[in-house]
Amino acid sequence: MPEFDQMQFRFAPAAKPRRRTAVNGGSRQKARGDIACLKVTLQQIRPPIWRRLEVPTALSLGAFHSILQVAFGWTDSHLHQFHAGDHRFGMIDDEFEDDIADENTARLDQLLPVYDRLVYEYDFGDSWMHLIIVEKMLEREPLMAYPRCIGGKRAAPPAIAAGRGVTRSFSRPYAIRITRSTSR
Repeated sequence: MPEFDQMQFRFAPAAKPRRRTAVNGGSRQKARGDIACLKVTLQQIRPPIWRRLEVPTALSLGAFHSILQVAFGWTDSHLHQFHAGDHRFGMIDDEFEDDIADENTARLDQLLPVYDRLVYEYDFGDSWMHLIIVEKMLEREPLMAYPRCIGGKRAAPPAIAAGRGVTRSFSRPYAIRITRSTSR
């Protein structure tokens, strides 16, 4: 298996997390709202497989991982990690000496004001890279349950897909429940 830096090189540069650009005369604008509307797109698959999620920003990355598993119909049967700039977050394992930070201590509300995109990597064998883009920040709607999936296209590859080449033509319709807000 190639080293991590070599693996990153295989993916399009657009998938690398970026710092938010400065606004309002050089100072960062504080994100308003405690709900993030995120578009999560599985990279290097055509036509695209994506989900639009509304999630509370107080979630840890560990909890967000569980949401992504449900949204894409996976079984949490592989390792995963998040990339934010030069930082990586995932499950801490004492058997491996690594520079990965604990995903359960990092929260979305700490990362989203700094980075306008994150990358979620699932299954280190197949390296399913998901680009997570912040589309907008929202105020919590009263009586609305979060997190929720409000859109998406196509089913994700099965958890055990035997490589990306097998799944490029994977096209059965996605099977997740889409909820619609009554106020939009």
